[in-house]
Amino acid sequence: AYLSVVSNPDDSVSLSRIINVPNRGIGDGGFAKIEALAAAEGLSLYQALARAEALAGVRGGKAAVQLHAMFERCRAMAQSQPSEILEQILSSIGYIDYLLKDESPGESRIENVEEFMNSLRDYEEAEAEPSTSDFLQQISLYSAESGDDSGEALNLITLHNAKGLEFRVVFFTGLEEGT
Repeated sequence: AYLSVVSNPDDSVSLSRIINVPNRGIGDGGFAKIEALAAAEGLSLYQALARAEALAGVRGGKAAVQLHAMFERCRAMAQSQPSEILEQILSSIGYIDYLLKDESPGESRIENVEEFMNSLRDYEEAEAEPSTSDFLQQISLYSAESGDDSGEALNLITLHNAKGLEFRVVFFTGLEEGT
């Protein structure tokens, strides 16, 4: 989700998933105020992060601004290899230390991070011009393809996935059974 936000700052779904992971002290109430600021001023959630410290009574406002600054540093690395961007994210947020301290099975989660990094490096070796957004699209397509192979399935994309992508306009049609 961190790479998704670096690649597309308007991906509010991914941002909301990681806004307080690891714990930054933003809290549900602070996050709700940041969302309210975004809605009131017509900002994306990402843009509202940069202004969170100015909101009165937002717990974790400074942490939200620091998170925004970390994303901006990573976005400035756009010409870097995607693995370098991921390494920057992991070190900036102390994710491995967070997983080691976590009471849930942290070792398997660390192995998942290592496997993700390995697949990212494999992608970089295979591509002439690797980019974070292309890698994310490739793994998204791969996970969609690895589902039901019966050939009798309809592939759909959810509203949350569509609104975070590069589409400027997304049309949703309503269908009902019956009259």
